Amino acid sequence: MLTLLDNLLTTILINDADLKPLYNTGKVDFFFAVPNEDWAQRVNTNSQIKRVNIYLYSIQENRDVRLSNWETVDMSGQTSAIRHPPVYFDCHYRVTAWSPTPEKEHTSSPIPEEHLLLSQALRAFARNMEVEPAKLAINSGWEVYLNTHIYLAVAQAENIQGQGDFWTSMKLPWRPSIELVVTAPLDLLKVNPPDPQMVTLVQRFGSWDGTGSFDEVYIAGGWVVNDNLDPPKPIQGATVERLSSDSSHTVLGKATTDASGRFVFDGLRGTSHTFSVTAQNFQSKQFTLDLTNATVENHIFKLT
Repeated sequence: MLTLLDNLLTTILINDADLKPLYNTGKVDFFFAVPNEDWAQRVNTNSQIKRVNIYLYSIQENRDVRLSNWETVDMSGQTSAIRHPPVYFDCHYRVTAWSPTPEKEHTSSPIPEEHLLLSQALRAFARNMEVEPAKLAINSGWEVYLNTHIYLAVAQAENIQGQGDFWTSMKLPWRPSIELVVTAPLDLLKVNPPDPQMVTLVQRFGSWDGTGSFDEVYIAGGWVVNDNLDPPKPIQGATVERLSSDSSHTVLGKATTDASGRFVFDGLRGTSHTFSVTAQNFQSKQFTLDLTNATVENHIFKLT
């Protein structure tokens, strides 16, 4: 999440009308560094580039937007799964501007350039108080991050306390800064796979002669998924062959998976069956399934 937020804040500044020409000509750049003595020294050794430093110093959960209910996620094949909702955090940044112009009495000072740069950054953030990353052409990252709203709060009064102690710990004199709070979701990456529409159906056929004997015939379903992904995704068009139990492994039946990776065999006699699964760009694999004792997980055939 934090790397994605770094990308978001940098994009906001780069796209700003005032800062974009300065960035494109190499006159200003953006950093996420600790603003201490070493940082100030690096600024002073470069006589060309002005810098905006966006220092992350605190992360706190925002309980006002805490979601307790699980979310329903649409899956392919007209199925759905439930997902733990993301947790929202307030990320506190201290934004400062730095100019390499030396301080010389009655001659030059970095302060005018730093004030101008800080005001330009302030305007850029204030123009983007509610952001959708996908609309800023940020296409990398988790789906929950790209398709959500991220909120910026700028220069809130309750966030200015402790600045004196902060700059003392950095061993630098107090300097103006923007207190920026970014509220963003953290995807917990917890998705419960969908329960199957049908795993095994047993059909019993018997005579009315009173003997009580029955002939059992099974209808069994399963799924073929790509285990290289997290979570696994269904494989459409995989070939599933039911093999004989003897050493010849004669093909007794064949099915092709649909868009949800699902296949079905009917008319199965006996409880234990062997299946061979092949799919383009995946390693073929055999699976043995005991229909009377198998769990839902046993009906999911995973290829790599």
